[in-house]
Amino acid sequence: METPTVSATQAILDDVRAYLQSKSNLPVTEEHATTKLLAKSFDEEEIRHRRAAFATNGEIDCTAVLANYELLHGIKYLDRLINNSGHAVPARAAIAIFRGAEICLNNLVVLARRITDDVKRGHMADASLKIGWANRFHETLYSLSQLLVQVDQGGQQGDSISIRDSVVFQDYLVQAARMHAILRAEATEQYSDLGDKDLDDPQRFVFFHSFVNSNYESIWLSAMEQVRLPGVRREAGEDAGLFYQRLIQNDEVREAVNCVDLKDPTCLMQFRAYHQISEVLVGLVNEVSSEIIVALLGNEQATFGTHARSLALCSKLLQVVTDNIRPIVRTLSPKAYFAIRPALGITSGSHSHNLRKGLFLTIYPSLVKALRLQLAAMDEQLAGDDERLQQIVLALLQQHGDPRADILRQVVYMHQYVRTWRDEHMQFVKTQIGVSPEDMTPTASISGAENAAVTANGFRQAHKNDPIAPLYQALLGKLPVPPLPIVQKGGFDEYMAHFTANAVKEMYADVQDRAQRKRPARMAS
Repeated sequence: METPTVSATQAILDDVRAYLQSKSNLPVTEEHATTKLLAKSFDEEEIRHRRAAFATNGEIDCTAVLANYELLHGIKYLDRLINNSGHAVPARAAIAIFRGAEICLNNLVVLARRITDDVKRGHMADASLKIGWANRFHETLYSLSQLLVQVDQGGQQGDSISIRDSVVFQDYLVQAARMHAILRAEATEQYSDLGDKDLDDPQRFVFFHSFVNSNYESIWLSAMEQVRLPGVRREAGEDAGLFYQRLIQNDEVREAVNCVDLKDPTCLMQFRAYHQISEVLVGLVNEVSSEIIVALLGNEQATFGTHARSLALCSKLLQVVTDNIRPIVRTLSPKAYFAIRPALGITSGSHSHNLRKGLFLTIYPSLVKALRLQLAAMDEQLAGDDERLQQIVLALLQQHGDPRADILRQVVYMHQYVRTWRDEHMQFVKTQIGVSPEDMTPTASISGAENAAVTANGFRQAHKNDPIAPLYQALLGKLPVPPLPIVQKGGFDEYMAHFTANAVKEMYADVQDRAQRKRPARMAS
């Protein structure tokens, strides 16, 4: 008896539904996490040492953090955030943007306190490193605020929220004022400093960027002071502060930011922040894209125009997600990464439910497949024929008023954001772990991958046979760029990647030793 075949439409819907209903199976208890860590060649003494380095809230076990990406980044609290599907997508996008802003502000509060302490102690070099992170958060707030001008497309009334109604924003104003007062009182500059010293001087760096950031603050604050949420209204008797808190759920956001840290001050909080902002934004992108996939496969033509606009908002959010790797790549030095390394255990960004399992492995490819079927009038054979499908798309792009053309453009943009994120992430691996020459033992990752560079590069290989190809070529007149090589042979890139790998083998000798212990066992099996 033959096994009944599942239609392409049903297979896509099953994949999306399975993702939306899936739950994490990462360790949440000390016992489960210890078993995982021992299996990765950690020893019990090292586990105890790393556990002791943590400061966590009462809900999170310190050992479990070492083996659970979602606990490390406070995802359990971000998962409690409600994306009300009854709200219009522009309102849901604005709410997600404000939640990202809350993460930035929580970090700026902590950074301002730490900078104030550094200046009091005369540690201007340390203060300058923290100002570097503050710069990134102001830039991110700027980017988020500019999106708010674009998400409300008019035509629907609603009540407004303001960042001034955020308790964290009020705390930020207090801490920033204290920091500026200390700079004026205890680290004053001379007029001659502006002409004699450049930004390689720590004190000049702190004053210069604090000055510049005050202007960034004015820009993002002006855009976030009165933001309409289309279709969303206050409840009876609800004041502005309660309205803001109900929608943004800033208590949950604050808990996500503060639930895990190292006892010794490091940049772990800032490292976590950019993961958290991406998780919040991608979570919404996945939800909205899932709705669009269902509409495409259900041939709900009357909704295609609205969905095209919703997908355009998703593209804007993904631009921020892609940009979120840059602060980590540009600001987190190998020395700073080494300092937060005790917190990372065997966690890996590949464990992200929203980003990797969701957007990369399920939502993006399912959206492409659903669009191909829709363009092929649900004919599976035609949808699988790249040449004929490309001709259909070329004809579609010559027409006017068909919203499927706008959906196609946004799906191509999504492809580009996914590709760019993976390419940016590859540089992070090269900067922090390096790439060993082919004739040498490869450098292992902190999470336990025996060849960090090859593992990270493997994620990019999915684009070799990306189903977007005929759609991309029809729109842009060329095929998508093949996956980039790990290093540029013979160039400075390869030189530094090899240099970093050799340094990392000394910095993380224990990690490399664990990998070496695993390799003979694997080869023997």
